[in-house]
Amino acid sequence: MEHDERTLIQDLYHQMMLFQLKPVTVVDYEREVFIYRYGNVRVTFDGNIKTSFRNNDVLIPDLAMVETNPNVVILEVKYDEFLPDVIKQLLQVGDRRRGTYSKYQISRMYG
Repeated sequence: MEHDERTLIQDLYHQMMLFQLKPVTVVDYEREVFIYRYGNVRVTFDGNIKTSFRNNDVLIPDLAMVETNPNVVILEVKYDEFLPDVIKQLLQVGDRRRGTYSKYQISRMYG
């Protein structure tokens, strides 16, 4: 662990103790990121979503995690200026469900 990371973790720990902050759940997932320069588009796929099960100590390096729903992959598209037509067309293909999906919400259902 680098010095900066260690300092950040120590700062987090002190803030948690000072303000008596406790996490409700821990969420872990795998993310694939794709950047499309025109329009500054960022496309992410989040999958393999896991949550802690009755143990929310974020400072434990080997915290036991439980898989939530292996069939769910979350697609998120963010852009600054405009959404290029090529991206719009790609979003019209396939078997997808449009709407909101919260990794935190699904993790709370399991924890």
